[in-house]
Amino acid sequence: MRVLGGLLLGLLVAAGFLWLGNGEGTAVSAPQPARADSAALIASAASGQMLPAASNDPWALLNRAEVSGGDDSQALPIEVQKALAWLDPAKDSAWCALRATQAAAPANEEHSEELSLTLAMHQTLLRWAHLLQQRGDLRSLAAADYLEAMALQMSEQRWALGPLQGRALNSQDGRVLALATQLSCEPVQARCQDLVTRWLLLEPRNELALGWQFNLLPPDSPRRLEALARLAEAQADTESQRFWAEFFQSLPRTASEGLRRVAEQSALESLFWAGSGPQVASWAMVCRRDKRPATVSACVKLAERVWQSERANLLEKSLAVLIGKSQAGAGSDWAQREQTVKAVQAAGSRMHEEAVGTGPITCKQLAARHDRMQELLRDGEWRVFSRLASQTTPLTQPVLRSPAAIPLIDK
Repeated sequence: MRVLGGLLLGLLVAAGFLWLGNGEGTAVSAPQPARADSAALIASAASGQMLPAASNDPWALLNRAEVSGGDDSQALPIEVQKALAWLDPAKDSAWCALRATQAAAPANEEHSEELSLTLAMHQTLLRWAHLLQQRGDLRSLAAADYLEAMALQMSEQRWALGPLQGRALNSQDGRVLALATQLSCEPVQARCQDLVTRWLLLEPRNELALGWQFNLLPPDSPRRLEALARLAEAQADTESQRFWAEFFQSLPRTASEGLRRVAEQSALESLFWAGSGPQVASWAMVCRRDKRPATVSACVKLAERVWQSERANLLEKSLAVLIGKSQAGAGSDWAQREQTVKAVQAAGSRMHEEAVGTGPITCKQLAARHDRMQELLRDGEWRVFSRLASQTTPLTQPVLRSPAAIPLIDK
């Protein structure tokens, strides 16, 4: 299993389902997020359960080796033995030389390298969590809870979220609530609704909290139109995701190149979306299907707000364009905006492929991927890719500043 996809191809393959209902309209899709990839890689290091020797689950095998004190390491598959060996700090700096020869490596060697990176990322998350626990302030403790939750398998995550959820529900800090809600509500876990309710008590017009609330409503809920109207009037939250991205970027990193530094960059890319809102808001589905005048009016207003938002990502802007074009009286501006989105998306895809490609991070890519993430943090993806698009294709709309992912818009 590949460890982490690129940061820029970051959002969940979820938008496509919005347009599959009757086969009409424009298809939208996007690649799996780094955050979800990291969660999918996490298994039972803390579960205490022993899995069969034939299992290739890296965390279960690591847990087995730790429980046995290393006495049965020879019984592990050879690629797992090699993966565990690379965790030795004395071998860290030799990792880059190994990766440079990966193209000629047998399949089992490549698998052991991927396992090594996965295990090293797990160690990185726990190491950072321990450092944050020593600071003792609310946000550092919440971030430590978040990192520990990320370092547990999916089947254990509900249990692991308890400390973070409890801390958030007892706080008056919107940033902490944003972090806890992000991990608890995508996918939906226990107490997700409690966190959203608490957040809205503190910040009743926060667009991220209102977006989560809308997503939690049942499809047949009579409150959907009211919630849609509130979302259209929401107050932009441009800082939650930026705050946590900068917070995690400030964590100490290894100076020399090697496995640990690659694992740290992988972890930072998976953490980039911490504190952001719903990856795909279900309001687009409602606007797609509900043609009542009151709903159409709210949808057009919401689509316009999303388009003008500095926080909205490229996927959200794409959905806004699709909804805006489909509603009566939306005007010709939406056709021009669609061309803008397509140009920006194409430029972003081209930039990503040329700069870093896809797949696990290599030592050679460290500087480029670090610089790319800093640029995203500083200017936002929409502005970064719009600049690139303007060098090749004239844009028909002003450039807005916003972090984002790359949707695929296909007629």
